[in-house]
Amino acid sequence: MDSYIYNCRTTVAESLVACANVIPGATSIYMWKGKVEEDREHVVVMKTVSSNVEELSKRVRSLHPAETPCFITLPIEKATTDFADWIIDSTKKTPDISIN
Repeated sequence: MDSYIYNCRTTVAESLVACANVIPGATSIYMWKGKVEEDREHVVVMKTVSSNVEELSKRVRSLHPAETPCFITLPIEKATTDFADWIIDSTKKTPDISIN
């Protein structure tokens, strides 16, 4: 799980996401190179603004060890104003922040 935490802390420190939730213990069943595979994985939910999605996608791919990491976006239909404002404020570009 350490790489998941590091990757999430990195994207938060880089202001690409406001928050990342790491949900351990998911079982993924998928087709890979002609075989049905099953693995234990962690699900990561990242909260960001739409203008960061492309850069975040590139960053996740650069940090993730998998050949084809899952990266999808879901639109937010509704959020409280305070929460939406916090996401916007948290994803403004700031100077480098230590991730330790």
